[in-house]
Amino acid sequence: TPSNPTSRCSSAASDVYKRQLFFSVFTLSAAFTAVAQSVFPIPKSDVEAQNLQVWKLFSEEVLRNGRVELLVELLEPQYVRHDPDGTTVVSPAEFADQVRTDLEDNMAFTPNTISIDGNLLWVRWSGTTETEEGADFPFRGMQLFRFYEGKLAETWVLYSPAGHWSDN
Repeated sequence: TPSNPTSRCSSAASDVYKRQLFFSVFTLSAAFTAVAQSVFPIPKSDVEAQNLQVWKLFSEEVLRNGRVELLVELLEPQYVRHDPDGTTVVSPAEFADQVRTDLEDNMAFTPNTISIDGNLLWVRWSGTTETEEGADFPFRGMQLFRFYEGKLAETWVLYSPAGHWSDN
């Protein structure tokens, strides 16, 4: 029987351990990020479990597989996006157009770290896109998602060219 690392901890220490549990076992396959094996944070509540499932569908099915029709179910009608270029508010249909463009540019993301706390989920990721010359352009980022009633409502995105941050 595998040993449970939290069995030797006090209840409070166990909760801290569970909240700090991250995943980072992904592989890049073709132009998309394919999940090889994943260990998600352990949700502390039904709300966290639901939000984690929504994010997983968003990440794997929409961003990786291009299933933009799911955005109506996963996003609030007015999805707020804060990034270095400013703040935009988009509908699921408008965001679907952005996802299609990203997929055409062979953009792919690999989550390196994920954590969740109630209606907030953050991801540290690495990504690649293709330049106009066809060369891979690697970059890294961090993203915070806010959920409202089980849907993605808002996100804050920071990114930088690869080399400034490591994947580890």
